[in-house]
Amino acid sequence: MTRSHSGYESRCLPASFEIKAAERITKRLGMSRSQLYARAVEAFVKSYRGGEIREALEAVYGSEPAAVDPVIDSLQAEALREEWERAAPVGLRSSIRSTAEGR
Repeated sequence: MTRSHSGYESRCLPASFEIKAAERITKRLGMSRSQLYARAVEAFVKSYRGGEIREALEAVYGSEPAAVDPVIDSLQAEALREEWERAAPVGLRSSIRSTAEGR
């Protein structure tokens, strides 16, 4: 079905291929076409909203450097090494320490 706006025709409904595909999906999932379309609209709105959120975050943090403070990086690495040593079997603990110390 098409509508004319100032001589320009645009599609208002999905093509028959998409309608048939939607029918197959509704049968497979045991839902009505209205439920399928409602879910599709919901998914589209969520993905669109995600883009808006990303743009807002980029506007706030876009000029900030992405690097981690070297002191925090070092402290985090040391904490992870200690955690790995505690969780590792006894025979592997010295290997973890050697690797961390650059041996």
